[in-house]
Amino acid sequence: MSEGPFTYAELAAMIRQCAGVTVAPETMSAQPELTFAELGVESLGVLGVVAAVENRYGVRLGADGEQCERPEQLRALVGRLITEEATDARAH
Repeated sequence: MSEGPFTYAELAAMIRQCAGVTVAPETMSAQPELTFAELGVESLGVLGVVAAVENRYGVRLGADGEQCERPEQLRALVGRLITEEATDARAH
């Protein structure tokens, strides 16, 4: 199964950088039902990750990103937005 444009490794690196929590990409991949809280990432850490994603990829996550409870939800949202941006860019 393909991870899409925003990988677990990228997300794990952002969690480590923004929240100071080390999470193995393999853990998130194998257990997509785990929440940020279960991984030790507090709400401010999630906000930091959302801001880092927006800065790095130039996408606007807004409240949708802030309300993600699981890393998998955030990864899927980012992947969808990146894909939509690329599709829009090709259309113009």
